Amino acid sequence: MVKNTPEPLPPDLDPSKDYVEKAGGLDMEMIWINSGQFTYGSRWGASGSPLVFLDGYWIGKHEVTARQYCIFLNAVKDPEKKDFILIFDDSTIIKKEGKFIPRPGCENKPAYPLSWVGANAFCEMLSKGTKRKYLLPTEAQWERAARGGLVVQPFPWGNENPDGRANFGRRDGKAWDNLMPVGTYPPNRFGIYDVAGNVMEWCRDWFDGASDITTSKNPAGPEIGNEKVLKGGNFISSSQYIRPGERFQNPPWYKAGGFRLVREP
Repeated sequence: MVKNTPEPLPPDLDPSKDYVEKAGGLDMEMIWINSGQFTYGSRWGASGSPLVFLDGYWIGKHEVTARQYCIFLNAVKDPEKKDFILIFDDSTIIKKEGKFIPRPGCENKPAYPLSWVGANAFCEMLSKGTKRKYLLPTEAQWERAARGGLVVQPFPWGNENPDGRANFGRRDGKAWDNLMPVGTYPPNRFGIYDVAGNVMEWCRDWFDGASDITTSKNPAGPEIGNEKVLKGGNFISSSQYIRPGERFQNPPWYKAGGFRLVREP
């Protein structure tokens, strides 16, 4: 008789360090990823995909939801004028009697559409309130987490067809209706959800078109630029564009995506 044995825990993880950020009622689950190397599949040079080293960090198990982002929006002055969020027919957040609330039925869907400026301001406010170092992920941090320990596989789960594994290819109807609650689809090997499809996720890095990276330790993109990196594709994307190696870019004020948090020690 064959005994079912649990799959060994990836060496990249240490569940004893996982925690829930409860500040302000956010209840955000954070997963610790150990320091280590990974093959950076979206950046390559003459010798192929580089092997880079990242210090340990926490990353959000889920994309930031409409409910969570509304806590932030209601705590700052004039978020619309600051380009933090776009409230219109497609958004998962609405405004009622001067307060920002999730559109009914969208409480646990990603906050959408919001700008890099808004996502970064969320991180700054949370950092100030908790005395913890919350940031948007670098592209390398995001990609390492998204790949879940797999080496340059086409999808976060490997080679298998993405049907039933991610929210993508939905082009009819309103965005808020096409988006799915976070955690609807299976997680990757690290236990992280929705790194393919649903919403594109803002990263910390300025975008550049160069293939080579300038450092093999904690790469973070150029120091200046005009556009910020987004990763993961979204609910509209075809299967080609929900791969971890795909790169997208938009100006930081452009309201085009969602995000998840990173915390550094």
